[in-house]
Amino acid sequence: QYRLGAKEIFSDPGLLKHAKVVITTVDQAVCMLKNGETESLVKILKRLGARHAKYGVTAEHFSIVGDALVGTMHDALADNDKFTTHDVRAAWIEVYGSMISPAMIAGLLQEQP
Repeated sequence: QYRLGAKEIFSDPGLLKHAKVVITTVDQAVCMLKNGETESLVKILKRLGARHAKYGVTAEHFSIVGDALVGTMHDALADNDKFTTHDVRAAWIEVYGSMISPAMIAGLLQEQP
């Protein structure tokens, strides 16, 4: 399994920039979900998935990303009892698996030959 340590992540400007974009995107997605903007969010996620096609991303990558996202959020928010509950973690897994990943995969597959 491929793993990067903090040293490699923080020393690579491109990876650091991408990480910041991902965090901002997740924040925007949470706000849209809270505001009931599900249809708009799905459209954005499809476009985001389509953009990833040019980077060689495959549908299989999304389960890896989902695991990493939930695990990273759990680790980063370990001191926040609200996030580390089983129900909240399960909710994130559900949202990723039922909306985020399928929408991005749909966009990705539209761009692949």
